[in-house]
Order: sequence, then C-alpha cells, then structure tokens
Amino acid sequence: MNVDNSFEEFCKNRGYAVFGTNEFALKIDDAIAAIALAKESNIQILGGDVYYLKSGDIESAYANWSSERRQSEDETTYTQRTWKEAEEYIVKFPKNSNSETLFVLVGSVNGH
Repeated sequence: MNVDNSFEEFCKNRGYAVFGTNEFALKIDDAIAAIALAKESNIQILGGDVYYLKSGDIESAYANWSSERRQSEDETTYTQRTWKEAEEYIVKFPKNSNSETLFVLVGSVNGH
C-alpha cells in the first residue's frame, strides 16, 4: 500500500491485523472514517476485502470490490469515484447477526 502516512496509521491503529497479510480490517464506522481521511489526503480506494470477526477470530467473508479506472476517465474523476464506490459497498453490505463485519481498504496515491 503506497499511501499517506495518516491514512495508513489510522488503519493500523483502528484496525484488526489480518493474519498472514500486512492488512488491517476496520469496523464499518472506522472504514467510513478512513474513506473521509482518504478524501482529505487524495488517496484512491482501489477496492477492498470483507471479513467477519467471530469470537475474536477473523474469517474471510469471500467478498470484495474493486474500482477500475475507465478508459476516458481523468485522474480526479476516477479518484472521487473510488471513494463513492467504497462507501456505497460498505454501507450496503449485508449485516451478519452472528459476527461483526470488517473491511480492508486498499489505498493508493494516484495509482501508485
């Protein structure tokens, strides 16, 4: 993840370490706050993965999303769309009554 330090630190400080990766999974409110921080730092949200927190264990939900840049899309439009798509996906993701849903955000500064 090549991102602004404040975004990365927020994810590390608020997230749950996903075993076997260098990713951090965030609760829904923290994921939405991280997207707001991404907006402030102009960080694209390229996509993400979904996990469940069950009895202290993190399990894959086998769900994810990605935002690919469209051929005719300029950098600014694409960046803004990544934020919108990430937030919509997270907010609309079905709730699981047996666990807490967590989201990993894959961020990038201008596609790097």
